Formats: sequence, C-alpha cells, structure tokens
Amino acid sequence: MDYTYLHNHLRNNGFTGLPISVCADGTIYGKDDLTDAQQAQLSAAIDSYDPLPYLKSAACSRIDAKAEVLRQTVLTPGSGQAAEYYLTHAEALNYLALMSAGKTPTDTDYPFLLAEQAALVATAGAVTLTAVATAIMTDVGTSKTALAAIKEARRKGKLAVNAATDAAGVAAAEAAVVWPEG
Repeated sequence: MDYTYLHNHLRNNGFTGLPISVCADGTIYGKDDLTDAQQAQLSAAIDSYDPLPYLKSAACSRIDAKAEVLRQTVLTPGSGQAAEYYLTHAEALNYLALMSAGKTPTDTDYPFLLAEQAALVATAGAVTLTAVATAIMTDVGTSKTALAAIKEARRKGKLAVNAATDAAGVAAAEAAVVWPEG
C-alpha cells in the first residue's frame, strides 16, 4: 500500500498536535507515547486509510501546475496583467465594431489602445489606432487557440485521473496527458 499521504489522512481525521510522525513507508514514530484511547483512534484511522483520493488530488495538482506553466508561455502571469489583457481586448473589440458600423471612435475613450500605440510608436514607428486594435484581435485569436489547447489537455487529464479506480490508473492517466507543444 502507498503510505505517502497517510500523514494527510491522519491530519484530516483529527490527529494534529500529537507527538507522532509518519514516514512514506508507513512507519509511525511516537505512537508508543500515545494513550490507549489515542492508539485505538490511530489504528481505526489507519484501517480506514485509502490513498486513492490523495493520489488523485496530487495528480490533479500537478496537472494544474503544468497547465499554468504552459499558460505562461502564452500570457504574462498575474491578475493585474489579466485585467489589462481583458480591458485591452474589450477596447479593441469596441473600437473595431464602431469602425465596422461606419462610426468614428473617440480615441481618448481607448486608453489601453493608446498606451499600446505609444509603445509601438516608440519602438516601431507610427501606427494607427485601427492597426493597433486589429493586431490585438489577431493576438487574442492566437492566444485563445493556444489557451484552449492547454485547457483541453488539462481537463481531459483531470477527468481521466478522477475516473481512475486505483493508484496505477491514476499514474497512467496523469502520464497520458498530451500537452500542446508551444
């Protein structure tokens, strides 16, 4: 039996603050210092130990971590950066919709597009706000495709892990995740 997560199981069953420690091989140190009642509780907790939920949780956490690393190859991490991406995309979408409708957008209503334009002017030369908005929409399309592929791999992997009925199945499901190449 896999005892890697036995310490979590014991903690989840109220064994905190006791003078015991658990090794990955299942060896419990300090149990001789427990009262008879505590030893009986410990035995019952060990008898009820099923590593499968812990193995699934750990595998899903590793899948999530890998997905996050891959997302960071597509996007800059951070909640502030996510808000900036969202607002810039919304401005580009709105700006181009107005242009498509034959209306003239007021440039000052688009501070994120103006900021992008200023950055581009400083490095690449003059560029119109329409070109900035169009480039942003192209970038969004590329990012969406990459992020959707990461999401698909992540979800398939986690669903397969959670459907596993034993430790070998969890390991196989996690190993079988096919991540997009970036």
